[in-house]
Amino acid sequence: MNSVKKESAINFLTGPAVDQRTNTPAYKQTKVRMEVLRKEGDNPLPANNHRNKKRYPQDGVEVERKWERPGYEHLTDQPERG
Repeated sequence: MNSVKKESAINFLTGPAVDQRTNTPAYKQTKVRMEVLRKEGDNPLPANNHRNKKRYPQDGVEVERKWERPGYEHLTDQPERG
């Protein structure tokens, strides 16, 4: 949370600038240092991290497959509740 106190930790990260509409820290104006990581070396993620699992991408949303499932009812086929 942003604070008016100079000692607040978030103000050390973002500085005194705030978004005028929301009164939240102005992250877009925060200075950062970027470093290009090398591709060689060990994976820093643990072996059980979800990002290391085999991926099964699907081709788009596939709504037709959803509509063909047994028991699926289209919203337009349901009776109106009143």
